Amino acid sequence: MSKRLIMVCCVIGICIVVFYSCNKVHDVSLKRFCRIEMVMGYTFYDSAVPRYFKYNRWDNPIRVAFDDSPGTGTPFYDFFYDDNQRLIRFEEFESHNYTYNEKGLAIIDTIFSGYAGGDFRFEEKLIYDDQDRIIKTIKKLYRAAETPTSPPDDNPDLGVENITEYNYDSNGNLIREGVVYDRKVNPHRTNKVWMLVDKDYSMNNPLPGPTQYNQLGLPLNNIGFLDYSAAEVIYNCKFVELPRK
Repeated sequence: MSKRLIMVCCVIGICIVVFYSCNKVHDVSLKRFCRIEMVMGYTFYDSAVPRYFKYNRWDNPIRVAFDDSPGTGTPFYDFFYDDNQRLIRFEEFESHNYTYNEKGLAIIDTIFSGYAGGDFRFEEKLIYDDQDRIIKTIKKLYRAAETPTSPPDDNPDLGVENITEYNYDSNGNLIREGVVYDRKVNPHRTNKVWMLVDKDYSMNNPLPGPTQYNQLGLPLNNIGFLDYSAAEVIYNCKFVELPRK
C-alpha cells in the first residue's frame, strides 16, 4: 500500500471520529458503531445495580433488565418488532402498541395499564416535525377500571385530550426549563428505539450530568435513561477501540 493511500485512510478515519465527536449526527445512525450494554442504574430504592441490555441480530434492543427476575420498581423492558424491524410493542410498567403510517413513523401508541389489577386503556397520537422528531402528543383515556361506585364509562376523564408539546432549540436539544446541554452525543441516539420510547431526540446531554466521555463523545456516567438515572454506562463499540478519557 502506497504512503499516499495510507495517509488518505488515516485522514478518513480521523474525520469519522471527529464527525461523531462533534455530534453532527442528525442524519446518521450511531447503531452501527456503539450500543449500550450495561448501565449502573439507580432504582426506586436508591441503590445502584447493573441493568443489562440485550439485542437481536439487527442490533435492536429486545430486553433491558436489572436482574434475572422483574420486581416492583425494577421491571423488565421487553421490545417486539415486525418483519421490517419496526418497534410494534414494548412492555414495562405499561404495554405500548404502535401503529405506523406510510412513512414508517409510529403515529398511534395504544397503551394498556394494568397496575394493581387495574384496566386503563389510552390512545396517544404522535405528531412529528420535518426531522421526524415527536413534537406533540395527544393522549386520551378510552377505558378506565370499574370501581364499586363508578362504572368505566362514568369516569370524567374518558375522552379528555391531554396535549404535550416537545420543542427543540437550534442545537437540536429538547427545551426544558432551566436545562442546558453539553456538546457531546446523547446516548438516545445510539438507537431510534430509545428516541421513540423516551420521546427524546436531543443531540446532546443535559447538565449537570456526564463528566466522562468515550472517543465518540458518548457519556460514560451520569445519564437519565428509560425512567431511571445511571451512574455508569458501558458500551459495545465496533471498529474502533474506545478507552476512557
